[in-house]
Amino acid sequence: MVLHQIISRPLNLGLLSLMAGLLACTNLPADPTSPTPQPPTDPVSTEVPAQPPLTAEQLIQAEADLQEQIQVSLDLLGVGATIIPTVSEEVSAYRQAWAELQPEVAPFLGSWTHLNDLQPDQLVVFPSAIANQVCVVDHQARYQYELPLDATEFSRVTTAPADEMSIFSSIKMRVVEVKDGQAQTDRLQFHEDLMQPITANWAPISFEFLGVVASPGQVGLYASVAPPTVNADWPAEIAAQLAEQQCQTDLPE
Repeated sequence: MVLHQIISRPLNLGLLSLMAGLLACTNLPADPTSPTPQPPTDPVSTEVPAQPPLTAEQLIQAEADLQEQIQVSLDLLGVGATIIPTVSEEVSAYRQAWAELQPEVAPFLGSWTHLNDLQPDQLVVFPSAIANQVCVVDHQARYQYELPLDATEFSRVTTAPADEMSIFSSIKMRVVEVKDGQAQTDRLQFHEDLMQPITANWAPISFEFLGVVASPGQVGLYASVAPPTVNADWPAEIAAQLAEQQCQTDLPE
């Protein structure tokens, strides 16, 4: 039980009279002809402070983490415990076409998927009409569900099938400058030295991996999937931002 202490004080009649007058003024009926004030709408901004470039020490550590994750993924692939997208001819042709105009950005172009079933993030990197600039659509997806109040149900929830979970999505578009082989958004850091193509020795297939550094220094492993395309499930604002920022969604003319 919570006890409330009541302190009695003499009432000031003059103060009560003033308060009553103020309340009466605030309760006056609104003028029906007056427009209803609307809250201000902040425009969607694609310009936010970016992460700093990777230092030499950070790059060395990221490369080591990347190699370890690649090896783990290939080992899992060997026992059928995971799937890694193969590099398509369309991606190679797309990059070669843009490399003639923007060789600095061409290696990063394409759709990249995170190799983690519980964190199915995607990065889609579009070229720009502006030199040495790309447009990065960062799509984060998270499985989530509410834990029950009854603790005895915890084991059931932690083993719940995917169709009983909801997916929380966050999608943003950022305009990024590529300089000295690297680029940064407000959340991610890219570097050309963290890209690694691998050709399988058991079949005529190839993979292309990209290590993406997310603050604070965690390396996410992505694989190349396809040329960059506008997903029909994206909010309309993303397509509008791509057009506004002169992002290119087709092959160069």
